[in-house]
Amino acid sequence: MHSGRRANLERCFDQCAQRAWKVAYALTGDPHLAFDVVQQAFLVAARKTELIPAESWPWFSVVVAGEAANARRKRRPATNVEMQAMDDKSDPALAVVAAETRDQLRRALDDLPDHERQALTLIHLSGLTHAQAAIALGLPMKTVSTRVARGLERLRGKPSLEALALAPVIAPPGGWEAAVSAWKSSAFAAAAPVATAVQVGGIVAMNKALVAVAAVVALAVGLAGGWFGRASVAEKPPQANMVAAENQPEKPVPPVKPEPEVVLVKDEAEIKKLREEVEGIRRLEIAAVDRAGKLDKELGALRLERDEIAARADRAEKDLAVFVAQKAERGPTFTFGDGGKLEGVRDSNWQDLADAHARIVKALARIKDAQARGEPPPRDAQIELQKQGERFRVYEYAVLDRLPSAARFNGESTHPITLANIVAAMLKQAGNPLTNAQVESINRLGEDFEGQYKNLTQSYGPETLRIQKLLDEYSLKGVFRDKLMAVLTAEQRAIVADPAIHKIAGRDLLCPTLMLIHSSPVITGASLEVIRGKLAALIARDYELTDPQKAQLTPWIEDWSRAVESICTPVPEILATSYTFEQGEIAGRATAALLARMVKDMPDLAQRAKLMDEIRFMVPRVIAPAEPK
Repeated sequence: MHSGRRANLERCFDQCAQRAWKVAYALTGDPHLAFDVVQQAFLVAARKTELIPAESWPWFSVVVAGEAANARRKRRPATNVEMQAMDDKSDPALAVVAAETRDQLRRALDDLPDHERQALTLIHLSGLTHAQAAIALGLPMKTVSTRVARGLERLRGKPSLEALALAPVIAPPGGWEAAVSAWKSSAFAAAAPVATAVQVGGIVAMNKALVAVAAVVALAVGLAGGWFGRASVAEKPPQANMVAAENQPEKPVPPVKPEPEVVLVKDEAEIKKLREEVEGIRRLEIAAVDRAGKLDKELGALRLERDEIAARADRAEKDLAVFVAQKAERGPTFTFGDGGKLEGVRDSNWQDLADAHARIVKALARIKDAQARGEPPPRDAQIELQKQGERFRVYEYAVLDRLPSAARFNGESTHPITLANIVAAMLKQAGNPLTNAQVESINRLGEDFEGQYKNLTQSYGPETLRIQKLLDEYSLKGVFRDKLMAVLTAEQRAIVADPAIHKIAGRDLLCPTLMLIHSSPVITGASLEVIRGKLAALIARDYELTDPQKAQLTPWIEDWSRAVESICTPVPEILATSYTFEQGEIAGRATAALLARMVKDMPDLAQRAKLMDEIRFMVPRVIAPAEPK
């Protein structure tokens, strides 16, 4: 066997033998049947050593599960074999797993449909993740997860799967070392080039008939040679061995012995008898050669079948390679931080999300342009906005409450892991992808964000207002977005960020203002004084302030007014909600300071809990007088 293939098979034994035995025994409940299942799985691996991956277990666990399914169809009753745990020093808690509990669960597993049992086995017994099991089975992860969920539902009321997963590992019949030795012997024999083996229905079968007939031929020729030696001293006995193994070292030629003296047989009856015996041996030789020829033809047909199977395997491998390449193409470019570990991030189709994002931006632009002209929003644009929003929400649901955020809306959509992958996918689609150096730089930015965000959250105490947490997150995400854009070339920035809507609330969907547009009110008025009055009325209503509390509120509103004065340049009413990221940040700081004063100086306020959970930035917008038509 080639040294590389042998190394692959050795590694497979080292990584998988014990786990394969445990899974096989857990699924069959019969030590002899489990022994056969593991041996059969290693025989399959021996024939496909070039396909064994470096991390062998995910691949090999599927082989074991499949062989166990085949074996169960021919299940024989378990024999009474004395076995013991392989590891006498294992956790004592494992020893209390009752045999009847395991048997009950095994019977319940046997009642499941094959595809559900296989999915549960790979994840709960073989230790694969949903994603690994999906890749090993060549199925979408959602399909595997659905099968696991259905299988667990059918097992409701049965013992936990941990009864099998945590059970002590039972030694195979004859002991662990003997079992591994037997498995290795059969596997390496099957993989060796001298073995004549074929794969039929998942079982490797040696062509014993060919060996047997070849032995008959050898016997016939040998006997004939012996008789002819008696008849003539001029002939040497032929060396017949039609089934000698390839590469067998040649045996030394023995020294030539003097020929025996010829003894002439004078009895005619004896001569006749000897001739008949020789003729019979010749007929036997002819029959054996004829049978060998037929078997050789059968062997040729089996070799053709083997080659066809190998060709199909090669085609399947190429198809799998295409699938893996497609998955990599549509998968995430960035998996930094805790967010990169989420299945919702790793399994999402980012090319699809980038397409939905681009269509949402176009639909919003059409709606805003129509509003600017004083026209109603186009109906088809509104439908498109709803349709593409649903495509993007699939991702939001997958990471909801898993990507941390103080925002009530769009915290997940504005997270750096989302922003970075959307940008990368958009640039791929435009034919101007990120370079390796750019990917490394953005990865570092993502890790920096994760570290700073964790430091902030660890600094918060029970008295920290939620609006302060939101403000910190808003500012930190703004810094990440600016640094990411700085990594891009001018051509790449033009693809992902339209300068006309750059960092504008409700227009730039890559901007943290997306966290505010559905929760933070825009307070408009002809002057800042009018806006102050509206804000005081809004707070008094929402928090049911008494007259003394309203009077106490007045100077705090004036402080808020002075803090936001710089962003109160008059704008047309149509642009009232189109404030910038920086204007939103200033309004957030002023609002957080106002709420902090209210919590501190109104300790008896019944709505203290509501103040602590407030997330609204009060954004002021002074409306310019309408121009005469």
